[in-house]
Amino acid sequence: MRAFADLIAKRAALGWLAQRHPQWTRNALAAALSMSSSWVKKWLRRRCEADPTDVMGLHSRSRARHTPPVSIASQPAVLRRILEIRLAPPDHLQRVVNAPRSEQIWPSNVKHCPQS
Repeated sequence: MRAFADLIAKRAALGWLAQRHPQWTRNALAAALSMSSSWVKKWLRRRCEADPTDVMGLHSRSRARHTPPVSIASQPAVLRRILEIRLAPPDHLQRVVNAPRSEQIWPSNVKHCPQS
């Protein structure tokens, strides 16, 4: 893989070559820079979209999400179902509603160790 600085230099050279030799095809530019024609196409398009004096136009764009994913718990139907289960848990879960926490974990005939 190429180093970050090498890629910045290649992108700058692409802009310089495209400006000096407007008659060159994408394949000719790709051959001059030892890069693919799809790479040349992508970076020529980005150079046209960016300000020519802005060096940040030579940097790659992040592929990371820019917005957080939608939370499933924020949907009204999910919240409603969570509250229904909390108020009336299904029988197969064997939970006691509104019982103290220790009674839910330990049956009454089992002695548990004191907590330190």
